[in-house]
Amino acid sequence: MQGSKIALMLVAVVAIGIFALPSTMSVFSGQHTWYDISGGDVPCVKCHADKYEELSMTEVHSSFARGDASGACYVCHRADLDISYANAGDGRATPGGNSHAASTIACMACHEYEAHVRDNNQGPFAGGFEQPYGSPFTYTGEVSIDSGSPQKGSVGPPQKGSVGTPQEENIISDGDHAVHNAYVQSAVDSDLMVDSNEACIACHTAIPMEIDWSRAYAMRSQSVVDSLGDWTVEQLGAIGTSSVTTYSDGYGDDASTTKPYVDYDMTQSVPSRGGGGVDWLQPP
Repeated sequence: MQGSKIALMLVAVVAIGIFALPSTMSVFSGQHTWYDISGGDVPCVKCHADKYEELSMTEVHSSFARGDASGACYVCHRADLDISYANAGDGRATPGGNSHAASTIACMACHEYEAHVRDNNQGPFAGGFEQPYGSPFTYTGEVSIDSGSPQKGSVGPPQKGSVGTPQEENIISDGDHAVHNAYVQSAVDSDLMVDSNEACIACHTAIPMEIDWSRAYAMRSQSVVDSLGDWTVEQLGAIGTSSVTTYSDGYGDDASTTKPYVDYDMTQSVPSRGGGGVDWLQPP
């Protein structure tokens, strides 16, 4: 009887060693070496080496990636003063409110008019657009420009007083003539990225682009001359649809386009040679 109890205890000990003890052991080496996050020492590059490499090779923002991998990430992804992040220092730890380590950041957070970011990291103001609906960032404002220096590539001699006597001139950047206003607005309306990041990244980074274009196929108008020979042009408008798809790699070196597809019935607009036919000024 005593031997049975001892045998049962041995079985129990072996079972504990097989099933319980491994779950209490360290799985990876180094998992008990903790980072001191009070100085921002979490090496973001450990997991995001590909993004750090991209940043190191770029001509813009490359200064972020010189010597301090974590600092390079923090400049953007902890820039927004309206977002509270987890932090530590002086023996205290502060949990993150809106984000723990980092957040997806809008380009306009640093490039809006009078940006409100950490360490006053105001980037160049990306003015020249109308204020899009639904964006919390300011796209318009009054800015100063140097009107005294001739523009690069200008033709002819500089104007009197333009050399050596720079003058400050204030302009209102409201983007009322910007051709990409609709593009920025559609980016703000999209849920793919934050704010207008889709538009910023599409134009300013080396990502491939494929675009489906649909434009009017032709312009139509009516020209009428009176008995005195004075002409009047009326009914200016666009008709038909021409569709094409374009593709380009990230640097524009490999660009291609499909053959345009025209959706338009010519028989409904072109008059017959005999002078009859349909009223070609009426929309098809």
